[in-house]
Amino acid sequence: MEHKSEDRNDFINGETSCHEDNHSDKIIDINETKKRKSKGKALIIFAWLLLFLQLLAFLVTIVSEHRRDSVIESLLSQFSSNALAGTIGYLFGNNLFGIFAFLLGVIAWIVSKKSRGQLTIVISILLISANVYLAFRLCNNDTSIINVQDNNNRILHRDDILGYEITYHKSWEINPLAPNAVFALKNSDDEKLGVLSVNVANLKMDSDQLRKFIRQDKGKQYIEQIRTRFPNAILIDTSETYLGSFPAFQTICSYTNKNLDYEMTIIAHQIVCIRNHKIWLINFESPKFSYEENLCIAKEFLKTFNFR
Repeated sequence: MEHKSEDRNDFINGETSCHEDNHSDKIIDINETKKRKSKGKALIIFAWLLLFLQLLAFLVTIVSEHRRDSVIESLLSQFSSNALAGTIGYLFGNNLFGIFAFLLGVIAWIVSKKSRGQLTIVISILLISANVYLAFRLCNNDTSIINVQDNNNRILHRDDILGYEITYHKSWEINPLAPNAVFALKNSDDEKLGVLSVNVANLKMDSDQLRKFIRQDKGKQYIEQIRTRFPNAILIDTSETYLGSFPAFQTICSYTNKNLDYEMTIIAHQIVCIRNHKIWLINFESPKFSYEENLCIAKEFLKTFNFR
């Protein structure tokens, strides 16, 4: 009888111990689940902050009207490996917040065992897709029309969004490496190295005040900006001129690019014109040895420049 009582007590104690172990395991599982959910929640909060920043960047692109990318423009008009690489880099940088938000959503989805992160992943994909679509939409051929006239090998570039057009010869080609330019050309002859670009920015001050400042400044700001990169820059001339039949201001300077035992003197022109609450900058640069030839060609192009 004593043995049976002892066996019964051992059985009861063992069963109690099993219940306690199971209860402990459940508590551990609950704690681990809470920790996973807590980590997932923190990742989601940070991801939504990034999505908010991505949304702001998207809205700024819309409000600023037609932030164009010359690399995408080049990719659409004449495909090249440089244009493709530049386009990928541009789209990656322009969607950096969205990409990081997507990655955080995936991590939160894994950490929380699929209980969180799905909505973040979906929203980030939608924002990135919208941003990519907008980047190409602003640079497609519906808003920037390029017509080749076979009879004289001249190309008309017309931008109905920004409201300008310019005609150039096919001996010059679109330059995909011009920073911040809405349109840029370079001499296709690599030995002559002439470049011409069109830059546009929204005007943030009174146009009359800006014109007065430019007249009084006489190219000082332009030359100082160049001297930050080339201390030997020299101001050659400033004058009043016209762009598309509207008053403009021209500054001419020169600087020498020195690398080891190599030197090249560059002559640069900048034409500033204020039109339709925007400031237009036409930049032309050429090595001194091919300056006269490149300048003559650039002038022929600029004679065709018109506001629409």
